[in-house]
Amino acid sequence: MIMGLVGGLWMFLLTSSTIAKPFSVVPQKGIGEFGRGPGQFRRPIGLADLRGTLFVVDQGNRRVQRFGRSTQFLSVFEQVRDTEGERIQMESPHSIAIDPAGRVYISDVDADVVYQFDTEGQYQKTLGGFGGFGVAFNGPTGIDVDYNGYLYVADTGNQRIVKLDGNGDRVGDIRALGGQVVAPIGVKAMPDGRLFVLDEKGITEFNEFGNYLGRLLHYEGATDFDVNASGQFFIASKDHREIVVYSSKGELLERIMGFTATSILLAGNTLYVSDGGRHAVRVFKIE
Repeated sequence: MIMGLVGGLWMFLLTSSTIAKPFSVVPQKGIGEFGRGPGQFRRPIGLADLRGTLFVVDQGNRRVQRFGRSTQFLSVFEQVRDTEGERIQMESPHSIAIDPAGRVYISDVDADVVYQFDTEGQYQKTLGGFGGFGVAFNGPTGIDVDYNGYLYVADTGNQRIVKLDGNGDRVGDIRALGGQVVAPIGVKAMPDGRLFVLDEKGITEFNEFGNYLGRLLHYEGATDFDVNASGQFFIASKDHREIVVYSSKGELLERIMGFTATSILLAGNTLYVSDGGRHAVRVFKIE
């Protein structure tokens, strides 16, 4: 539970397991408050990092904001144009991912599309549209890119993960595979080709060919997750109002409670958490 605001830092009660922890999580000064202005949010959600620049999906304001290394506001982008050049508005932007070529992808869960921008916020194109096959989506949520520039989209309503190349062409699908994965909402592409997929029951693992390897963690009520280089899983839960950390063997390492965690991002030794309830991004150092 939150203990109070001390020196500009939100302090939290940390509840951990009895096993030895390989790290500690230290709260830092957060970013943002409720509003429409620069550096303000309405229900922040998706997070991405590119060489120290933080990108935050500001869902309620239907835009993306960029912040520098010292969390200073840099810019905002929200303009999207249709095929006729007319300005349209993102409906409900959800997740964000940036590939090695600097393409910025943003899923829009209500518009059933994925937008493509450059890193300065210049709109490039729109992928998808409502449908159940090919490059079409039904409520896309979590997205990620791998080191080869392939984009993975959690196509929640269609019960699949869609793999696209840098041109936006479909490479293949990972389907529910006999009900092992139900309504995927998050996906992480690992350097060795494996995929971790989050659904309503927890996290499952697939190999580079899309074959189901097994369920790694059982955790109901997750909204997002990330994985560090040691294979530790950081899971955000809006419903449980917590962040939980598990080892690669499924051992509980840490629990951070007291805020509405809608998205999570590991960037080096910094942990960013979107707090949709307080319209802010929480920042922690991992030591």
